[in-house]
Amino acid sequence: MYIAYGWPKVLRTTRGPDDPVVHVEISGGLLIVVHSSCIQLWTSGQHRVKLGEFVRDDKSLEEDGGNAHAIWNEAVETLAVLTAGSVLHFYDVRTTPKPLRLVSPDSPPSLLALKFRSSTRVPLFGDDVSINGMVADEDHILLGLSSGRLHLVSWRGQLRGTADLWRKHSREVIGPMYVPEANGLPSTPHSPRSSPLSSSSYPYPSSPPALNAALPTTPNGRSSFTGSDPGGGAGGAGSGAGGGGVAQMVYSPLLRLIAVVLLDGRVVLCSTGERGLRPVEEVTPEKWVGVVDAATVAVGARQQLLAVGSRRGTVELFDLARSSLHLRTISLFDWGYSLEDTGAVACICWSPDNLAFAVGWKLRGLAVWSVSGCRLMCTIRQGSMSLLPPSSSSSSSSSSTIPTATPATTTTTTTPTSSSASDPASTPGSAAAGAATAGSATAAVVRSSEPMVGGVAAVAWGEEGYQLVAAEAGVVGEVAAGVRGRQAGRLVQFAFARQCSSKAVAGSSHVWQAMAGADRVLLVQSNEEEELRVQHLVIPQTYMGVNWPVRHVAASDDGSYLAVAGRRGVILHNLRSKKWRVFGDVMQERAIKCEGLLWLGKIIIVCNHRVASHSYELCLYPRFHLDESSLLCRQPLPARPLALDAWGDYILVATPPFDIRVYHMHVDGDVSPLHLPTVQLRTVRELSIMSARKPLVSMRFVPRTGEGELQGGGDQEAEGMGQGAGSSSRAKGSKPGSGGLRDSKASGNGGGVRDPLAAAMRRQPTKCMLLRTDGDLSLLDLDSGSERALVAGVENFWLTQGGDEAAAALIEEVPWWAYGHRGMQVWYPSLYHDASGQPSEVQQLDPELDFDREVYPLGVSPAAGVIVGVSQRLSLSSCAEMPCFEPTPQAQPILPCLLRHLLQRNKMEEAIQLARLSATRPHFSHSLEWLLFTIFDAETSSASARRRRKEVKKGPSLLDRACELIRHFGEYRDVVVSVARKTDSRHWPDLFASAGNSNTLFEECFENKQYRTATCYILVVEKLEGPTIGQQSALRLLQVALQESMYDLAGELVRFLLRSGREYSQAVEEDERASESLLKSFFTFGFTSTAPKARGDVLHTTVKHILGEKATALMSSKELRQLVAFVKGTQFDFTEFLRSDRGRAIRLEDFPTALRTIRFKLAIEGNLQSRLDAEFLLAHVRTVGFHEWTVVLATLLQRSEVLAELFQNDMKLWTAYVRALKAQPNASQYDELLAAVERDLTAHLGPDHSTLSSTGLAFPATAAPAR
Repeated sequence: MYIAYGWPKVLRTTRGPDDPVVHVEISGGLLIVVHSSCIQLWTSGQHRVKLGEFVRDDKSLEEDGGNAHAIWNEAVETLAVLTAGSVLHFYDVRTTPKPLRLVSPDSPPSLLALKFRSSTRVPLFGDDVSINGMVADEDHILLGLSSGRLHLVSWRGQLRGTADLWRKHSREVIGPMYVPEANGLPSTPHSPRSSPLSSSSYPYPSSPPALNAALPTTPNGRSSFTGSDPGGGAGGAGSGAGGGGVAQMVYSPLLRLIAVVLLDGRVVLCSTGERGLRPVEEVTPEKWVGVVDAATVAVGARQQLLAVGSRRGTVELFDLARSSLHLRTISLFDWGYSLEDTGAVACICWSPDNLAFAVGWKLRGLAVWSVSGCRLMCTIRQGSMSLLPPSSSSSSSSSSTIPTATPATTTTTTTPTSSSASDPASTPGSAAAGAATAGSATAAVVRSSEPMVGGVAAVAWGEEGYQLVAAEAGVVGEVAAGVRGRQAGRLVQFAFARQCSSKAVAGSSHVWQAMAGADRVLLVQSNEEEELRVQHLVIPQTYMGVNWPVRHVAASDDGSYLAVAGRRGVILHNLRSKKWRVFGDVMQERAIKCEGLLWLGKIIIVCNHRVASHSYELCLYPRFHLDESSLLCRQPLPARPLALDAWGDYILVATPPFDIRVYHMHVDGDVSPLHLPTVQLRTVRELSIMSARKPLVSMRFVPRTGEGELQGGGDQEAEGMGQGAGSSSRAKGSKPGSGGLRDSKASGNGGGVRDPLAAAMRRQPTKCMLLRTDGDLSLLDLDSGSERALVAGVENFWLTQGGDEAAAALIEEVPWWAYGHRGMQVWYPSLYHDASGQPSEVQQLDPELDFDREVYPLGVSPAAGVIVGVSQRLSLSSCAEMPCFEPTPQAQPILPCLLRHLLQRNKMEEAIQLARLSATRPHFSHSLEWLLFTIFDAETSSASARRRRKEVKKGPSLLDRACELIRHFGEYRDVVVSVARKTDSRHWPDLFASAGNSNTLFEECFENKQYRTATCYILVVEKLEGPTIGQQSALRLLQVALQESMYDLAGELVRFLLRSGREYSQAVEEDERASESLLKSFFTFGFTSTAPKARGDVLHTTVKHILGEKATALMSSKELRQLVAFVKGTQFDFTEFLRSDRGRAIRLEDFPTALRTIRFKLAIEGNLQSRLDAEFLLAHVRTVGFHEWTVVLATLLQRSEVLAELFQNDMKLWTAYVRALKAQPNASQYDELLAAVERDLTAHLGPDHSTLSSTGLAFPATAAPAR
């Protein structure tokens, strides 16, 4: 797993837009960047420093053409560059005596000199023939021509041979040429536009009959090329019906395989001889790959996978180990991006371990994917450019000339790495040409905030996989003020962190996940609010400067220490004290070349490679002191280990070809800073497995928990397992008195009370989990040596124990977790009763384990009860040119899986205890809901299950047991109604048959004042118990909600009651028309109704009466803020209420008292919401003509225009109002208001009334203005 982090770095190559990057390669500690007219060499380590440069002169460029492709030979330190004029240039790289002083004084890099050695012009045998493919081994270079001819050239520039790819007339190429799954036409995510690959524009056959009709066949019906004409060019007989010329070649020395992309988009796999590329005559087409529009290919030799990039913008994965079986299609279409956004695939590059691959597109974007199809990184910002209107500009975003599907008009690009990536814009009939223009115009806008916006020209992984270097193609934009042109593409380096695979057994009390970066460790931890956060733990430069990069990371069982190994030595970090510990002697540090790290309690186990003697050993150090004098034990190993693991006091080591050794660690004494114990390693088990299966990726002990397993559960599980192919084993038992394990309460770190020998033997692991390079997960019995296949297509797996001792005691079986293309899976050993290894039904009942396809699981944390995953998030900053890639952790609860397993085994008490231990976790309620929902959904979706429920039950069903479990917790009623609202109402009777009567559950919620939960039950009660009971319950709840001032809840109840009344009246009217029975006119609902059809009206009247009573109470008590919330929440017709008799009866007291009371209740000063509430009330009282309310509210709101409108026809009232305000204790605050009203009155009545406000008329303080 790889995840990008931090800001990308832009390497300043100082080349212009007319000198694009055509090739990028990282090998031998060098970053090789080939431009069209120059070559640059950079360091590929911790720092990027330019070591050398060679710039071609104008004469060379004119005669031979610009650089097109390059290949580096580390063995002879020679760089071969192919030019556009079909000339091979050879450059020797020599070290100069000028060293660079960086941070590594012991081995500083030196400046390099690139010297042109020689050139060789390659014969083409035709005017319209070009060189499109170039591969090499340590001895020779193989060139592929567009005519289908192959040339073999030595690294000295001598032509060693030539042959035609289709020379053998009778040779048949096996395999299907067309696989429907690998050639699906992607549908555009935007319906208004037609698909760019519609049947009218897509130039390739869309069905096997059409393709077979276009290809020559042999008498037995198999497709084959039957002719060869070197001079015929791409359209000769040798090219076949669709053009058999070479467009791209990729060579894998490990597989002795060459993948060739043909000009017509097909892919053929060719075998080579035992001596590599020589002789060229042994390069023979063997098998077709079922893609007909291929643009580029990449071979993952370690995993034996083939990635084919198509002109549709998708990547097709094939399994080379299984006859090129199509595995899956990977694309960005599911994220809303179309072919118009990205264009065809331009290049693909596998990571060094072949666990991920980078994909660059022609028009825009770079992404990194896992083999299972999880999107790990993407540079494209959210939003599709195809949504933008088409640009009127006719300029194209790509300057390369791409070969089309028509052989007669075939041309080649100047960049062979992208020549096979056919541009949809140049494909006849393609609708993507306009999209290229739109993309170019948009690229100039988003260029500064999105890398690779102009497309990807080349991409290369760092040697350790921590960096990804990508060359951006040039884009059209503003190169100067008012001047548009082609901007130079950028060379961008992305930093990546990868998953730490040193520990797969999780079960400690303090659990976190870790990812290793080049100079840091990314820790995923939870904070005090139980939220997951990523912490960057940067390793000190004093250690990392000379030992870059990080190669191994291991965490102690208690989560307090972290061990990190770089190129040399080991460094420890105390996560509690935040301190680092290193070897005190630098010479001792340099003597350690770590090949693996393990923890056993307080002891760190280092697998050391002694370079001088080429031997391997296990070195045990205490975590308190890293020094040769503190070495506890040294155990030689026969070879470099394939896998390491530790559990309890046992160490597992697997060495080539497949030899397994289990060591028991005997500790005499305590491990402490003041005392070093005596440690001995004894070999207790040896196995030698002889099998033809794929190599190991990981191997882990299966922890033993539970008394049943200790007493022979492993022997029962071993029954029925398939035997390995020719396995032999021998075991060495521990001698009596040889020590043994400590007490189970100790952590296996030395010291403490020892267990008896019999207990130690019972706790010895007897099984191992194996993961191989082809994704097969199997279980190995260490007693018999038999291996049983479990599941295929796995990328990673985890074995868990309980989060603490209490939880571990409740789970008798250790759950197994695995992640692959099927998503996250979990199962238990007892669920596999046959040798088929097929997942059980329980495994298929865990939809909550599925993350999104952009979230990759890091591991299982049983102490936290979650599966921890990580995804990418982009954040923009105004002070940075590029966006920041932020790993974002996500969590998924695992409690439902564990509880379901216990319920299936009828372990109710254990399930209850386990749930109680998890009750304080933040995901507890969600976990219970998922448990009930998945079980109920599985039962309702199965027709046979429904039939079984109708039969006589012999015992409680799984749904009954789940309800019984959840009933022990206070969340029961919330969980049940939440599940009911997520399912179809047709299945509610089945749910509440197990969960209990819905009306009873409603009454329990009502009594416990869980009014919101009770509201959710109203719909269920109406459905199951009838509308009468449902309406009665809703009316009771409405009254309580109004009393508790829960106005939003009251609004929902009002809407339910009105809808229910209308629906009931309509149903009764239809029923009356069908039957004239008089009994159906009888209706009682706490009141009487004369006719059933009037029930809706009666219910409406009742609701209106209840709401009116509440409005009256609020206005009478002057609770005006609550009144506004009530009106808005229930959508009460406040205007109609004010016009009613009850509304008119609500009067204010005298003006001064009303002013003081309403001012206190509203608290308008400094409160915007209170002012808005007052404005809301003022608008309503003005509408109905409530003058006394209008005067008070307008005064508080300082609304002079409202007061002037009110007083302009009654000057006596104005005079009384003035005197009443001046009589207030704080009358000065109304001076501005009075002046404003006087101005408005003067403007309306004239200057004769300008002095009325100062008259001395007497106005009693208790008199209220007349309404």
